[in-house]
Amino acid sequence: TVFGTASSTITESGSPVISFTALFDSEPSSPAHSLYYYLSWFVFFGLLRIVVSVIMQYFKLWTSIRLGRTVHAALLRRLANATPRFFDRTPLGRIISRFSSDMKTLDQEAMMWMFYFLSSVINVILICVIIAATVPLFIVPSILVSLSGYVVMVYYLNASREIKRIESTANAPLLSLYGELTSGATTIRAYGVASRFCAESDKYVDDYNRAFYMTWAMNRWLYVLMDTLGALVSLISALLILYNAEDYTAASAGFTLSYALFFSRAGFWVARCYGDLEIMMNSMERVEQYMKVEQEAPSIIQNCRPPASWPHQGEVVVRDLHARYAPEAPQVI
Repeated sequence: TVFGTASSTITESGSPVISFTALFDSEPSSPAHSLYYYLSWFVFFGLLRIVVSVIMQYFKLWTSIRLGRTVHAALLRRLANATPRFFDRTPLGRIISRFSSDMKTLDQEAMMWMFYFLSSVINVILICVIIAATVPLFIVPSILVSLSGYVVMVYYLNASREIKRIESTANAPLLSLYGELTSGATTIRAYGVASRFCAESDKYVDDYNRAFYMTWAMNRWLYVLMDTLGALVSLISALLILYNAEDYTAASAGFTLSYALFFSRAGFWVARCYGDLEIMMNSMERVEQYMKVEQEAPSIIQNCRPPASWPHQGEVVVRDLHARYAPEAPQVI
């Protein structure tokens, strides 16, 4: 054949590309299985992935809906029975923030990021196992790279946690101002102070956007560092393969390097998802705080119910009456 002739001719001439042309052998060894065998396995794993993905999506949506309903019902029930003093000393925007942004985080984002985190962790573990199984010497540098990634993740979490807290704090005054503007629009226009409220609104929006911008800047910073660590993994894998080139085929080397290139993206998502999950738990903590507010006494107290024949006489007797505006305030009566 053409390739067979070219290979023999080049071999006789002593060309340095002999080993390359030898790959194009005119009589390759017969495969152990037919093409339909491999295609059937490919179709099987493809259908299995579709089924598993559908089950995971259904479970994720079901858990998200159940979490949102349970937490929202418990929070609404506790605030509906809260004392009037709680509403006197708590800004309205802070309460709205619990039912809007915090509930949105728990209802729509918490379970989604939980599944992303588990998927990313599994991807990182499988990539490390595949590379270590193909290149056993990779185990030692993989430990160093993992420690470096852990240090980067710690710095990211410490910074992003505080920035997210500032973002949440800056959101409450903006919601409070919006409530004041909608309820007192006629008064604001009557006194001609609309420009002052617009300037105050712009200030709150700038404060919120400043924290929001820093949040995404931290994400890009993490992506650059994790991408650098991923490139380092690819470089180490390639050097180890070249160092022991006689022990690897072209297929195994390409297989290992292709998975090494995915390491940076998988590592980035592990750190990103873990950080976002930890930050989302702050929303759960804030909601939990409002579930512990002081409650009004129940409408019916069984031990203090009057007899069925009450009242016996047409008179009111007051004995040992003490009154105060708050438990920590002095007595006024």
